[in-house]
Amino acid sequence: MASPSWFSPWRRSLLLILATCFLSESASSTHFPRDLEPISVVGSALAYQFPGFQGLLQDNDTLRLGLDFQRLLRINHMLYIAARDHVFAVNLTTASEEFFPQLKLTWRSEDVSKCTVRGKNSDECYNYVKVLVPRDDETLFACGTNAFNPTCRNYKVK
Repeated sequence: MASPSWFSPWRRSLLLILATCFLSESASSTHFPRDLEPISVVGSALAYQFPGFQGLLQDNDTLRLGLDFQRLLRINHMLYIAARDHVFAVNLTTASEEFFPQLKLTWRSEDVSKCTVRGKNSDECYNYVKVLVPRDDETLFACGTNAFNPTCRNYKVK
């Protein structure tokens, strides 16, 4: 008895290849986690009741461009806020109505002129601190964009 014409050897091979690809793709892929629902949501009318962080009010760049938060890291009672050109440390046990930085690290890029020569907008040529992780109990590891010349450093935590 002859095989049906649709079941020729090349079609059987093609079907086997497609089935193998499909099965290997579905078995190896992992699903991206769903977004979590927020614990609570506060409208803008009630937001003034909660403490807010303003950064350095005397910093002209902050007044002009905003803080541009990049990372937040909590270690014990300290909240570290990585932003443009700065890492702020806020003591959460003393923060009440407003958060004021107890410590401040300023890490401005020395490569701003090179960045603007390469055609970047001057607002892009700051040091945006993108990585902030504890290395050990006394050291923070920080990496910044450094005006499109990425740099990493270790900082001692007091």
